[in-house]
Amino acid sequence: MNRRGPERMFVEAQCWDLGYLEFNGLKSHGQDSGLGAPSFPQSYRGKGGKAQNHIVKDSGRAGFVFALARAVCWGSMRIIAGSLRSRTLEAPPGLKTRPTSDRLRETLFNVLAPRINGAAFLDLYAGSGAVGMEALSRGAARVEFVERAPAALKVLRCNLERLGITAGFSIHAAAVGVFLRRASSANPKPELYEVVFLDPPYDAAEEYAATLGLLGSPAAELLTADALVIAEHRRKDVLQESYGALKRTRLLQQGDASLSFYAARLLP
Repeated sequence: MNRRGPERMFVEAQCWDLGYLEFNGLKSHGQDSGLGAPSFPQSYRGKGGKAQNHIVKDSGRAGFVFALARAVCWGSMRIIAGSLRSRTLEAPPGLKTRPTSDRLRETLFNVLAPRINGAAFLDLYAGSGAVGMEALSRGAARVEFVERAPAALKVLRCNLERLGITAGFSIHAAAVGVFLRRASSANPKPELYEVVFLDPPYDAAEEYAATLGLLGSPAAELLTADALVIAEHRRKDVLQESYGALKRTRLLQQGDASLSFYAARLLP
């Protein structure tokens, strides 16, 4: 067991692209990065080596350092550019919600820059709302946030309030599949979306196929003819090249994360 003190472990903590912690190779999702043997005591790890915040039982000081390191990583989210540039955001507590990192969000919006101004933007599995709020900051005409977790919804509403965003958005407290089916069968149909972003929990792999399948077929009528659908996923997880009318046109990889871009090939 590595016997370095918790302060040293805190100094060695790094905020990685996916917004979760790594302490000398031990990531909160339980994988070794290859940078060396994990330096966290066994009591910091659950079954399979996964770091679990509620398992920290050693000293109060060590638990405090772990929590503080997490707060530094996830509590430093900000709006990257636009009218709300540099404004800070909160993230939902716990490890179940994994916010898109500032760096990855910047990469995403560098690609979207030519089409974001005036766009209708759909933020699925919205979490803290950081991606949708970035879209509003950069000139999106409206953003629809879809999120069902009560803790995430609370933080999302708090972030909108702290940024002073009072118009140009809607919040749908529902499961993504339920929302898409309901919207596609609505009469009259809602305004079409030009950009859709989805970031399901990494451990819910079935959500990718289900949601992209809906957007590529029964819910495709919610998209404009030249819509772009972007899925954030783990680099090691391979998504299909097509889902119905959606065809992948680009794959960007950054750290352990990937962004798959799908173009809607819809018949007029």
